[in-house]
Amino acid sequence: MELIDRDVLYHKLDSIGGCGADKDSWADGWDKAITEAIRLLEAAPIIKSDNCKNYSCYK
Repeated sequence: MELIDRDVLYHKLDSIGGCGADKDSWADGWDKAITEAIRLLEAAPIIKSDNCKNYSCYK
């Protein structure tokens, strides 16, 4: 599996979430899914790799 920079992934997720949807609407479900994806990303273990040019990466 390839590595990806955590900050890059965070910013991608953040850019597609947070539309301030009405509670219990389809869009609210989207917001909650993106929020959960960000939570999981933040909880993922960090590894150091020369392939990442000393940036934090996750696996």
